[in-house]
Amino acid sequence: MQIVCTMRILIEVILDKRRSKSSGLYAVKVRVTYLRQQKYYYVGLDLSQDEFDNVMALKVKLAHKDKRIAIDNRLAEIRNAIDGLSNFSFGQLDVALKSAVTDSNDIFPLFERMYQEKIQEEKFSTASTYKTSIRSFKEFQGRIGYFDITPSFLKRYEAAMLKKGYSATTIGINVRNLRTLYNKAVAEKIITDVTLYPFKKSSYKIPRGKNIKKALDKEEIMKIYHFNDYHAPIEKWAKEMWILSYLLNGINPSDLFRLPKTSFDDGYISFYRKKTEDSSTSSLPIVIYVRDEAKHIIENWSKDTSPFLVNGLEEGMSEEQKFKTIHQKIKMINDYMRRIAGRIGIDKPCTCYYARHSYAQSLKESGVAIEVISESLGHCSLATTRFYLSSFKRETIKNAVANLLD
Repeated sequence: MQIVCTMRILIEVILDKRRSKSSGLYAVKVRVTYLRQQKYYYVGLDLSQDEFDNVMALKVKLAHKDKRIAIDNRLAEIRNAIDGLSNFSFGQLDVALKSAVTDSNDIFPLFERMYQEKIQEEKFSTASTYKTSIRSFKEFQGRIGYFDITPSFLKRYEAAMLKKGYSATTIGINVRNLRTLYNKAVAEKIITDVTLYPFKKSSYKIPRGKNIKKALDKEEIMKIYHFNDYHAPIEKWAKEMWILSYLLNGINPSDLFRLPKTSFDDGYISFYRKKTEDSSTSSLPIVIYVRDEAKHIIENWSKDTSPFLVNGLEEGMSEEQKFKTIHQKIKMINDYMRRIAGRIGIDKPCTCYYARHSYAQSLKESGVAIEVISESLGHCSLATTRFYLSSFKRETIKNAVANLLD
């Protein structure tokens, strides 16, 4: 514990053990005490008691040095903010700290705060995209102020990223994250002149990736289904997870590996998508009819001692551990499916996205209404489903026209 006294104000670095995270760790905070009132300011670190003791030791080992620097920087920031107040109050301290980390000439402190907020909320996928965006914009220009963000700046960034070989999808994600940052800056009154808003459609259009066809035809799907010339057991696992995703409404692996056994009842699986679980538009669960072929795969890869429908996650894992484990499993499925596709003569990578898109295409070509497809995929709007299916239109039209005189 590090203690600083100033103006009858007590400043302490503490491990806040009032509530543990799902990971079992505790938040490191700076506790400010004034006239018997206390307020806690998050440092941006979650540690165990042993880690905290090592980080706060008089002689800090190299492995803990970065964490100690982060704590010391936060402590200095709060101390300097207090020293700059003529009359102390927690309200004035909050204002001083906000202004200290939201310099209009530097967007990155707010970007880092947004990243840490997503970590705190256990939204690790979004946090990961923020981290990537921060790195990308730093590499592009280094220091960036809010008023540097103009339509011209956005166009230069897009051109530079395309030149480096980045896809429109990746660029779009980074620019949308920058737009979220800009909107937050407006909400926090860092930016007050909204007439300068650079993301108006008339000024700059955020790029969207081309809706490249990521679906297999029935013949290709059956080639994968009947494939059994495995070079290693893990290839069988990868193929069967891909087929299972296809058979279960094109379920995303992030949802597949999280399915509890209790979600499977009377031949149906019912669940809420992880991606939209916090959305007000996702109140209805996705319901999947489980074919016998899917039941067989589930039986092959289920473990009696696990609460999960298919083996992959361990009971008691934190959300961060689940995110990292599933991310690694998706990578493995994609890698081995590329190898399998190459061996059976399919000139497409056959990633997990292909399983989802192939399911959607199969329903569309069978004449299923778009409303049913949308609900089965867990989309929050028909517009999303229409964009999702738009790449199938030309082939469907061609097949229909071919039969006009037959």
